Formats: sequence, structure tokens, C-alpha cells
Amino acid sequence: MTAKDLTILNRILVRHLSSLLQYIPLAQSWVPPEQTAIMERLERLIEEDSEVCKSLSNEIIQNKGVPAPVHFSPAFSSSHYMALEAYLRWLVPYYRWMVAEDEKDLALLEDDAARQAARPVIELTRKHLDELEKLQAEASRSPAHATVR
Repeated sequence: MTAKDLTILNRILVRHLSSLLQYIPLAQSWVPPEQTAIMERLERLIEEDSEVCKSLSNEIIQNKGVPAPVHFSPAFSSSHYMALEAYLRWLVPYYRWMVAEDEKDLALLEDDAARQAARPVIELTRKHLDELEKLQAEASRSPAHATVR
């Protein structure tokens, strides 16, 4: 695996570890009782994302790379204590952007092993985008929707 490939894999890793999805547990969102199941599904997405990032991080280390440090965007700090539905409205376009960026990075990878390391992350991102779109639609049909602006 080339240094360029390790750099690109690190960029993918950092994008996911510092994502809005990973920030949500720190933001202490408000979850109305009728949306508890939605939050539980969102928590599963967060866990899945963390697990696939651990695998990518291990792959970087095994190829003599060093995982890059992760920092959340300062813009996320304005999102504390928001309603779950508001996070979902942010997450869907954010994940569309992540899918596009992941696909650009996948195209730049030269080594087949690097592409193999990146694919699970990218496939999971696409899967999560579909799930987030479903969760957003479900939340908008919730009785709590009338209280969120």
C-alpha cells in the first residue's frame, strides 16, 4: 500500500470518526417518548460506523500507517440539546455529502488492498444514508413532529 493510499484511507477514516453521526451522542439530543425506537436505531448506526472505522484503522496500522487524529467540527457545537428530528434533517444531506466524498476517494486509491479496506466503510455509508432517509421520514410522521420547528 502506498503512502498516497494510506493518506486517502486516513481521510476516509477521519471523515467518518469526526462525522455528525459520531457527534450526536455528545450533543445530548432531546428524544420525545414516541421517537425512542428511532433513537435506538440511530444508536445502532453509530455503533456500526464505529466498528467499521476500527477495522479501517487497524488496516492502516497493519500497513505501517498511523491513523490521523480526529477533531469534530466547531459547527457541531451549536447542535446541543436539539430534537432528534432536527438531527435527522441535518444527517441526510450530510450523509449524501459523505457518500460523494467517499466515492471520490475510492476512485483515487491505486492499490487493490487499499480499495478492499475502504469498501466496507463506503458500503456502510450508502446503507446508512438509506436508513437515515427512512428514519427522517418516520420522524416526520411522529406526533412530536408538530412541536419541532
